[in-house]
Amino acid sequence: MKEERFSSWAYHPLLVRFARAIGLQKFMRRVYYLLRCPAHKIKNIRFEGIDASFYVRDPSSLRAVETPFADCNGDERRSLRMFLGYVRSDDTVLDVGASIGIYTVFLARKLQGKGRVIAIEPHMESFRTLQENIALNGLRNAVAFQSAFADAPGRESLYTCGASCDFSFVRRVRDSRSQEIALCSGDSFIEEHGFTLPAIIKIDVEGYEACVLKGLEKTLSRAQCRLVFCEMHPRLLPSGVCPEDIRSFLEGCGFLQKEDTARADTRHWFFLKEAPR
Repeated sequence: MKEERFSSWAYHPLLVRFARAIGLQKFMRRVYYLLRCPAHKIKNIRFEGIDASFYVRDPSSLRAVETPFADCNGDERRSLRMFLGYVRSDDTVLDVGASIGIYTVFLARKLQGKGRVIAIEPHMESFRTLQENIALNGLRNAVAFQSAFADAPGRESLYTCGASCDFSFVRRVRDSRSQEIALCSGDSFIEEHGFTLPAIIKIDVEGYEACVLKGLEKTLSRAQCRLVFCEMHPRLLPSGVCPEDIRSFLEGCGFLQKEDTARADTRHWFFLKEAPR
């Protein structure tokens, strides 16, 4: 219990903003990591009766694993709980922007080997950790690809936000590094690999939501695709794009918005497609 309170305090948005303002965010994350990192550098998480393990070899990965489950981020836990509740045992789930695999691992565990998770992550280091976490949990029903979705093929710079493991194709003030990434549409990716059409799509792409969704329009319009969970980043949307545009696009694909919750500067959107009568 004391450890949980300590984590909640360390990840509290007010403390994070204060540390950033005085230039001590990276130092404080390093100190926290030295205090909290397990000796074997593997963090075990139990959530909704599901056990999962993740490598935490640096402050960024420990933050990525712990933050969704901290008390100060209750909406993240609520969203993950809701998301897992929608999953059926034989579903194919597309995880776009999988990062190091928090959702991927819990989804694959929930599917119990019957359904499948297709995880997409463009960033090289995150992708490697994603693969390792899939292997660590012995998941044979999850497959990872180092790829990036957009509305058309091409190449784009993927930026790293400060010392965190947040990456975006939208450049931000604190971005310090970048790597060039090849892009493809989600529709063409699914067709080229011969995957079963996903019943569920989760998207967390730090401001690139509109492009990713447009490239998945054919898939989204199919009756088999019944749920979209999108982590919206309104402040990172490119000029000329607003949340209402994305909502209208999904409605045009046959979805109705069922949930809209706020977490710091992001929003968690759930869109469901009504079953045909």
